[in-house]
Amino acid sequence: MIETSNPKDTMTPTRPPNGARPRRHLSIAATLALAAGMLVLPAQAAFAAEPIDGAPTAGDTVFPNVGNSGYDALDYAVAIAWSPDTVQSDGLVSGTIESATTTMTANASQPLRSFTLDFEGMEVDSVTVNGEPANWVRDVDAAAIKYKLVVTPATPVSGEFTTTISYHGVPVTHIDADGSAEGWSRTSDGAILLGQPVGMMAGFPHNNTPADKATYTFTVDIPSQLSAANGTGLSDAAVVSNGELVSRTPSEDATRTTWIWRQNQQMASELAVIGIGRYDIIETQLALSDGRVIPSWSFMDSTLSAANKTTITNRVNQLETITRNLESVYGPYPGNSTGVIVDTVPAEINYALETQDRSFFPSVNSVNGNTLIHELVHQWYGDHVSPTTWTDIWIGEGMATWGPTHYNSAAGFGSGSSTEQTYFNSWNSVPATSVNWSIPPGAQTDSAALYGYQTYTRSAQFWEALKIAIGDEAFFGVVRQWQDRFGGTSVSGSELKALAEELSGRDLTAFWEDWILTPGKPDWPEKLTASLASDRSDAVGRGDRVEYTLSAENTGRIPLASSVVTVDVSSVLARAAIEEPLAEGLTLDGTTLSWAVPATATGASSTVAFAAVVDDAASGGTLEAQATVATLGGTCVSCGTSLEVTEYELSPAPKPTVSGPARAGETLTAQAAGWPEGTTFAYQWSVGGKPVDGATAQTFAVPETAVGSPVTVTVTGTKAGYLPTKATSDPTAPVAPAPKPGPFRDVTPSTKFSKEINWMAEAGLATGIRKTDANGAVYFDYEPKTAVTREAVAAFLFRLEAPRGYTAPKVSPFADVRPGDKFYREIAWMHEAGLARGIKQPAGKPDYAPKATITREAMAAFMYRKDARGGFVAPKSSPFADVRPGDRFYREIAWMYDSGLSTGIKQASGKPAYAPKANMSREAMAAFLYRAEH
Repeated sequence: MIETSNPKDTMTPTRPPNGARPRRHLSIAATLALAAGMLVLPAQAAFAAEPIDGAPTAGDTVFPNVGNSGYDALDYAVAIAWSPDTVQSDGLVSGTIESATTTMTANASQPLRSFTLDFEGMEVDSVTVNGEPANWVRDVDAAAIKYKLVVTPATPVSGEFTTTISYHGVPVTHIDADGSAEGWSRTSDGAILLGQPVGMMAGFPHNNTPADKATYTFTVDIPSQLSAANGTGLSDAAVVSNGELVSRTPSEDATRTTWIWRQNQQMASELAVIGIGRYDIIETQLALSDGRVIPSWSFMDSTLSAANKTTITNRVNQLETITRNLESVYGPYPGNSTGVIVDTVPAEINYALETQDRSFFPSVNSVNGNTLIHELVHQWYGDHVSPTTWTDIWIGEGMATWGPTHYNSAAGFGSGSSTEQTYFNSWNSVPATSVNWSIPPGAQTDSAALYGYQTYTRSAQFWEALKIAIGDEAFFGVVRQWQDRFGGTSVSGSELKALAEELSGRDLTAFWEDWILTPGKPDWPEKLTASLASDRSDAVGRGDRVEYTLSAENTGRIPLASSVVTVDVSSVLARAAIEEPLAEGLTLDGTTLSWAVPATATGASSTVAFAAVVDDAASGGTLEAQATVATLGGTCVSCGTSLEVTEYELSPAPKPTVSGPARAGETLTAQAAGWPEGTTFAYQWSVGGKPVDGATAQTFAVPETAVGSPVTVTVTGTKAGYLPTKATSDPTAPVAPAPKPGPFRDVTPSTKFSKEINWMAEAGLATGIRKTDANGAVYFDYEPKTAVTREAVAAFLFRLEAPRGYTAPKVSPFADVRPGDKFYREIAWMHEAGLARGIKQPAGKPDYAPKATITREAMAAFMYRKDARGGFVAPKSSPFADVRPGDRFYREIAWMYDSGLSTGIKQASGKPAYAPKANMSREAMAAFLYRAEH
C-alpha cells in the first residue's frame, strides 16, 4: 500500500512540553557534533558530504523491515487525544484517536536526503522537518511486516533535527507471527498500548528498534470519566505510562483530563506503555539500597474484586524488599520510579511485559507469582541494558527466567532448590532429539518462534551453565558489570561473551558456540574441585624427595570426562627435578605439569601423584607449586604448596687477595674473585690478627700503628638464598715504615719514577718549582707530568755535564737568546758542547726556542750527542713500531733503545712505540737522565 502526502499542507509543529529533557541537552548539540568530527550546518548551507537516503532497516535478521538507519533518535514527544466511540458494539470499548502528534528529535551523522520511520495504521495528516513541510509516503507490506513512513524534507538534514508527524484515526492492533497481540488493544473500559516486539509502531511513528534508545514524553488527553462498553460503571479514568507522572490537568469544563508522563531514562520503544481506563492508583515511595527514595505508582483495574485488589496491594508493598534484594545481585535499581500495572485485557494479550519502570500484568495471578520477579529482573536485563537486535532477546529473557529461580533458592533469598539442580533437571529432562533444541538462541531469525524454548528455558540454562563454567565469583561479576558498563545502552551477545572472558580469564569460544550459536542439545559443563598437597611441611634440603598429590572431586551433575588440571612447577624446577617416568595422565611441558583427570563419577574423586628431588646445588628460596583447573567448570581449594629450601654457604668461596705495598701511609685493596655470580661482599681489615674498627671498605689506608705487623682482610659474601660465607686473605708482609718525605711534595713513593725524580734532586739537577700553601709555607713541586721546555733541558744537562767555572760568551750563538736571559749560560753551553745546533732560520743565526716544549725525538738527539760513542750503527730493523729507518733522528732513537735509556711505550701487541713527536714529560726526562748516569 502506498499513501502519499500533499507537500503544500502545513501545520504548527508540536513541541515537547515544558520540563521535557531530551537525552542530550539541545544547547550543547553543536559542541557534541564538533567533538565527533561532524559539523551541524544550517539547513540552507552546503553539506560537506553528498546527502543519502537513510536505509529503511536496522539490520535485524528477525525483523529485517523494522527499524531504520541513518539517524539516532534522541527524544520523542507523543501527544494524543483519545475518546471512546459514541456507539459500542461489543464488550470491549472501541475508541478513536481524534488527533495526535509525535515529535522526534534525532541526530544524523551524515546528511540525509530522506529517512524512514515505522508507523502502522491511522492516517497521517502532515509531516514537518525542522518546522518546514516535508513530503512523505507510506510504504506498507503487511506480509513482510513492513510499515514505513518515508520522509523527504525540503532540505537535507544533518546533525540534530526535529520531525513532527500529525495523525489521527482508529488505532490498530498488531498481530505477531506467533498470534499474540500488541500495539493498541481495546479493553473493557478503555485501551492499552503495548509494543513487544514490534507493535509499538501501531502506537506512534518512530524508529522501532531496541538498538535506538531515547527519552520520552507522553501527553494523553482522555475523558475524565469512563464506563464499561455497555455504559455502566461510570467512574474516574486514568492514564498510566513510563517514567514519572508530571501532571494530570482537567479541562476547563472538567470533562477531560490531560495526563503527562516523562521518561528521562533511556528507553527502547518496545518497553513503552500507555494504559487508558478505570484504575485504582496506589501511590507510595520506595527506599533503595543506595539511600535513594523513589516514587511508586501502581495502577490496577478498578473492576477487580476486593480480594484481588488486596492481593495486588500486598505485592506492591513487597516491591521495596524484592527490589533491594535484586540490587544486591544486579546493582542499583536503574529507574527513577517503579510500580505495576494490572489490567483486564483481551485473551490475545496472554503475557506479562517488562514495560519500563512499571511492568504490565494481565491478571492477578501473574503479578502474585514469580512473574513479578521475572519482570523486575527485566528492569536491569532487557530494559536498562537492551539488545541491539531481536536475536539477542535471549540475554534478558534468559536472565529474567534464571533470576526468580536464584531469588527463591537457598543461595538467594528463599529456601528452594539451587539453580544448578533446577536447571540441570530442566536440561536433563529434555532428550537431545527434542525439537526444543533446534533453534540456537543467538542465531534465531524466525519471529514466529521468538518467544520459544530457546529464548527462555535454554537461555536460563545457559546462565547457570556459565556460572558453573567460570565459577561464582566471575559469574556474579559479569552479571553486575553488564549493568555497570552498559547501562542505558543496547549491546549484543558478542559483547557479553567478551565481558565473561575478560572477568573469568577463560576462552569461552567453544562453550558459546555450543550453547548460543549451534542447533542441538548443548553439553552440560563438568564441575570439579581440585586440590594440591605435598608430603612435607618442614624445610627441605639437597637430595630430599617431595611427593605431591593432585586430587579432583566431581562436584557436578555429570561424570568428569574431559577436565584438565595444570600445575605451575616453574619454582620447583628452579631448585629440583621432577621424577620420571610420570604417572599415567600426567605430562610435563616446559614448566607446566598437566593432568588429564580420568573418568570420575559424580560425587567421586580421583588422585594422582608426582615427585620432585631437590638439586644438589639448591640453596634457599621455596618450592612453589600452584594448581589450576585449566578447563571450564573447575575451582581450586588448597591448590598451592610452598616449602622452604635449606640455605647453604656459598661455594666456591676462594680467599681474597690484597694488592698494594704493605707500608705505612699506603693504601691496600682487597679483591674477591671466583665467587658465584651475584655475590655481594662486606670487608673487615685486621692488623696482626685483630680487626680494625671502622676498616670495612674494600680499601685500607695502612696506619703507622701497623708497622711490623701483617695485614689481612676477611670478606663476607652474601647472596639471596645462601648463608653468609666468610673467607680471609693470606697475611701481607709485616708493614714497613713510611719513607722519609722526598724533596718534592707532589712526588710520593708510589709516584711513577719517584726514585729517578728524587735522584734529580739529590744530584742537584732539579730544585723543583717553588710554591706557597694557604698558610704561607714554602714548598716545592716537581710536576712530573708537565712537559719539559728546551731551556729546562739545557739547565738539567748543564748541571749534569758542564765544567765548573764555565763562562758564557758575550755574543749569543742563538738569535732568540740574549746574554742576561734566564738560562742563557746553560743554553750557550749546550751550543758550545755540541749538544744543540738550534733551529735553522732563513737568514742569520739559528733559534733555540727556549720556551718551546721539547719532543721525545729532540731529547733523543740531545742524549745521543751527550753520551753516544763514535761508530754506533743503527739497526736495519727499528725497535719501535712508530719509528722507521730513514726517519728523522732514527739513529738517535735507536741508540736510546740500544743503550737502555728508553724501553718505549708498551702496545697491546707487537713492538713498543716511541711517540717521537710527543712532548717530553718531566718524569720521563728524569728516567732518561737517571739511566744515562747509572
